[in-house]
Amino acid sequence: MSMSRFSRRALLGAGASGLTLPLIPEAFSPAFAQGAGERTLRYGISMADIPQTTGQPDRGAGAYQFTGYTLYDPLVAWEMDVADRPGKLVPSLATSWETDPADRKRWIFKLRAGVKFHDGSDFDADAVIWNFEKVLNQQAPHFDNRQAAQVRPRLPSVATWRKIDAMTVEVTTKAVDSIFPYQMLWFLISSPAQYERLGRSWERFANEPSGTGPFRMGRLVPRASAELLRNINYWNPARMAKVDRIVLVCAPEAVTRSNALLTG
Repeated sequence: MSMSRFSRRALLGAGASGLTLPLIPEAFSPAFAQGAGERTLRYGISMADIPQTTGQPDRGAGAYQFTGYTLYDPLVAWEMDVADRPGKLVPSLATSWETDPADRKRWIFKLRAGVKFHDGSDFDADAVIWNFEKVLNQQAPHFDNRQAAQVRPRLPSVATWRKIDAMTVEVTTKAVDSIFPYQMLWFLISSPAQYERLGRSWERFANEPSGTGPFRMGRLVPRASAELLRNINYWNPARMAKVDRIVLVCAPEAVTRSNALLTG
């Protein structure tokens, strides 16, 4: 189907403003229609390669809209569905967080029950601890220096972490830090079970990632494209994907992106 002048202008504006992909406005949906009943968004991203898909995106903070908050969730999230005021912190994989009145460096995170990773395994405290270890403990067998390089500078307050029970985690900060929850926005949770299933290989995991996000990986072609498919079992109805698939296409040149858009 042809794209109206309005749709072209709207899409260009959405790309320039850093559109949060899982919350695509319904008004844009006719431009994405691909066949009967299926909606596909092709997104030309201004990068020479697809950002890391293993859980902690590289290529800057903007990459979180592509392979971060699409495939994964943090414990604490931004409110992303408001436009008339600044967003605030909202529960995500953690339903609540608070400090211990007797020790303000000690934070208690209560985790969300019933959440599944894309591979079908359960999200729980063990998964959270495993993810802390993968980016902050260089002695851990699954430590990934590439992911650590992206998120460790964004978690400067974290001193220790431990499991309290199956759905509760304690994080201790280096000093009293009232804005510590804002750091947790950058900490995304990937699946320990998928890592084990793929032979403990982060290279293989990159092609078959597993998070808890509103999209799951369909196909990844390094330095070219990534196809993200709607996660029909996503735990959060308010953030359920509004398209069936997103195709991220590497197009670092602005002229290339504009021409591709205008020619369909």
